Amino acid sequence: MADIKTENRPLVGYQRLIEISVRSNLKQIGGPYRSIETFIRKCGPMTTKKQYTNAMMLYLRWLRDEKGVVMSPDELILDNLRCIFESGATDVARKRRHTEFLDEYVNGYLLEKGQSETARGVKAAAIKGFYRTNDSQLFGHFSLTKQSLAPPDRPLLAEDIRMVLKSLPVHLRAPLLCVWQGGIEINRVLSMKWSEVQEGLERGDYPLQVNLYGRKRHRRTYNTFLGRDAIEHLKLEKVRWKVLNGREPAGEDYMFTGKKRLKETQQNYSWLNLTFRSVAMDLHARGLVKNGNRESWHTHNLRHSFRTEAAHAGVKSEISEFLLGHVGGIVYVYNHRDEVHPEDLVKEYLKIEPFVSLNPSEITIREEYESTSKQMVKMITELQKKVAGLEARSGS
Repeated sequence: MADIKTENRPLVGYQRLIEISVRSNLKQIGGPYRSIETFIRKCGPMTTKKQYTNAMMLYLRWLRDEKGVVMSPDELILDNLRCIFESGATDVARKRRHTEFLDEYVNGYLLEKGQSETARGVKAAAIKGFYRTNDSQLFGHFSLTKQSLAPPDRPLLAEDIRMVLKSLPVHLRAPLLCVWQGGIEINRVLSMKWSEVQEGLERGDYPLQVNLYGRKRHRRTYNTFLGRDAIEHLKLEKVRWKVLNGREPAGEDYMFTGKKRLKETQQNYSWLNLTFRSVAMDLHARGLVKNGNRESWHTHNLRHSFRTEAAHAGVKSEISEFLLGHVGGIVYVYNHRDEVHPEDLVKEYLKIEPFVSLNPSEITIREEYESTSKQMVKMITELQKKVAGLEARSGS
């Protein structure tokens, strides 16, 4: 079986679970096969190995069960080479044999199964990569069938988010609050370690600065902040962590841990997202939450809400984009260092915090009061006009 370890030290926690999944996939593929070992070595991170070995396992099963193609991975590589180089110059059908297998699987079978364009793209990349890393690239053109654009998810209202978060237990509410109050991606929140916030918590910093580095298209440093609610929940989570593990957390320990039997691991994103959605749907069924669109209730929409509430607070879009880690906002702040100072970022964040807090803030209450006052003034003005009209008619 292919050597899938990426480090000399044993893998633990979440990484160990991924390694177990990879080994399970390889066991179902069979072997050992030289082509699979070559493929695995060039897959990259362990999470990619998990995705790609799973994709190959399912593809080989489909070839066997649906197409009657009973070949080992090594035999697939050799057969593709024979189809390409031992066929006639114009025998395109034979040359494209394995490309057609891929097309039928990804754009036919998986599409009929309702798999998303993204999921199908990952599987196609894995299968093409398997052939390519074994010097047996597929012949001809292959493209992913595009699906019609789905309507955008309904945005989450701040009052709905508050209701759902308050209904969750503290250890689940804490990471979601970090997403909502800091605009941090959920995967980054779940991978945070105590060393990233320990000093600030001990000093009593407010707001609590979180320093981050790079995302997607850039490798620049930036930072965001956490408000009072998130800070208080981190303190509670630290107490829970100590009780669960029987010791004070060290700097390299994950802040948000999983089940007790895997207490050294970070929380599972899929399970957290599912719980978040399930609670929201239950509250909607009871009439306590307005948004009943299931697809709206995923953790990434908390980041969208952070951006929306920043706009409501009157914060410049460049600043909110910086706090979210978007390259445009980061470039703006870097290029305007003579205008935007660290204390300015704090001031701007403090404008946003009341809008992403668990309890209605003084600002929100004042806005509601002012709105109600305007409505009352308008009503009184209309009544005065009606009374004046009635008096004029009675006088005549």
